[in-house]
Amino acid sequence: MPDSFDEVELNTECPRCTSIIRKSARQLRDEPRFECSACGTPVNVNETATRCALANLDMIRAELDRLLMTA
Repeated sequence: MPDSFDEVELNTECPRCTSIIRKSARQLRDEPRFECSACGTPVNVNETATRCALANLDMIRAELDRLLMTA
């Protein structure tokens, strides 16, 4: 199950033009800095609420792994 949430798509917002940018959890972990496709503004996921969503996915995955091991 370690990779089970990697393909979940998350939305993050461009800090400049507020366009919604959809990327998978794996893409955001592998490339936390990218440019907005609408306006070219640099986006740093580590400075947004999306980072919190990634951390929550990791916690959920760990808890599911723990529950499956004890079942």
